[in-house]
This record gives sequence, C-alpha cells and structure tokens, in this order.
Amino acid sequence: MIIVPIILFVLEMSQDTPPQDVDGEGGYASTFEVLADPVHPDHEPMLHSGSLRGYGEFDI
Repeated sequence: MIIVPIILFVLEMSQDTPPQDVDGEGGYASTFEVLADPVHPDHEPMLHSGSLRGYGEFDI
C-alpha cells in the first residue's frame, strides 16, 4: 500500500482573516477549542466578539 499525503490549500474565502490577537499557534488552537465547546465559560463572549468583527461560519 502506498500512502500519499494530502495537502490542502485555502484558495478563496468569503470572510475576513483569522483573528490576529490569539497569542500564536497555541492560542489559535485554544480559540477553536472554546468555539467548539458551547458550555465553555468563554464561548458566548468569544462568539459575540467575533460577530462584532464580522467573523462567521464557513465550510471547508
């Protein structure tokens, strides 16, 4: 069996860029963990902050 790696590229987006104030890669990952967990205490404030910046859901 031959395993071929798949590399994905984002060629076009309809929304703004990812937030730049998340303190690097760890903070970026943490941001998505909070957004994925509706019971996290920071979930609603982060959604609200993102909506003020024009961020929204998108499909990959």
